[in-house]
Amino acid sequence: MIETRSLSQVFGVGEHAHQVLTDINLFVERASITAIVGPSGAGKSTLARCMNLLQQPTSGEVLLDGVVASGLSDRATATQRRAIGTIFQGSSLLRRRTALQNVMLPMQMAGVPTSVQRERAAALLDRVHLTARANAYPAQLSGGQQQRVGIARALALEPSILLADEATTGLDPNTRSSILDLLRELRAEMGLTIVMITHEMDVVREIADHVVMMSQGQIIERGGTGDLLLDPDSSLGRELFVPRQVGTRAGIPSYTVRYASSSVPTDWMARLGEHTGKAVSFQGASVEEVDGRTAGYVVIGIDLGLESLRAVLDPMGLRAEPRAPHDGAADDDGSAA
Repeated sequence: MIETRSLSQVFGVGEHAHQVLTDINLFVERASITAIVGPSGAGKSTLARCMNLLQQPTSGEVLLDGVVASGLSDRATATQRRAIGTIFQGSSLLRRRTALQNVMLPMQMAGVPTSVQRERAAALLDRVHLTARANAYPAQLSGGQQQRVGIARALALEPSILLADEATTGLDPNTRSSILDLLRELRAEMGLTIVMITHEMDVVREIADHVVMMSQGQIIERGGTGDLLLDPDSSLGRELFVPRQVGTRAGIPSYTVRYASSSVPTDWMARLGEHTGKAVSFQGASVEEVDGRTAGYVVIGIDLGLESLRAVLDPMGLRAEPRAPHDGAADDDGSAA
């Protein structure tokens, strides 16, 4: 478990002082996967450096399993830091070391006996399915393989917390999914607490139990991923499923319909058409199973006012919102009545 209490970070002094983090109170449950999201400059990476003890906060505390781990001496901080493994974007492997040697590096720096280093590094490479590539150099590995070596290296000192800072950025979709599958396996098998710093909302939907949204150095919203996705009033829930631009038919209002309940009938479009006597055109959708519940949105066109539409959809667990037309888009594809 990792926690921050009233964490603040200021860079510079006097008139040049810049407040990067302000009063961050965050509790990450043991063996959970928590995603921290937000735009560039929101303070995500600074928070990550404070959480993995690479940077001391200006004020406030970082606690590991209820014990204050920030503001200690260099030696005590180094000891506490062993409880946190960090995965970086692009893996940050040393190019003149083999995969095995890269995994051994943290143990060498910590003074672990050489025999233990090799045995543990080999076991970790096996765990990330790279035994056959133990003697390969980073340049001989694919991007996904390099990131797997980075994960193995992050686990070298047997941490209880894994912090992934944009660890899936730049990976192709299949490789990214395989890395996320691996993280889920490690959480289940090793009881790891995982904190992910990311801007990829599809990654959040796929793996995170909880989400924290940051803006201008502050936490502005947080909650369970499934709960946020089903909350039509949640700005973070909306960010997790951003509707793409789709075509509209001239003169026909277009609406984004979001799932707001776990019990939405699968034939809701047909019911809408039957109840209103109006043609319902399907214009686009992004619907997924998240945390065992259906979440996402469907874009429809229907010649009906917003209040009348909501009167039909609200009881079915759906929330309709008006959608501005997108000039120049292709026509929608079909209708259901």
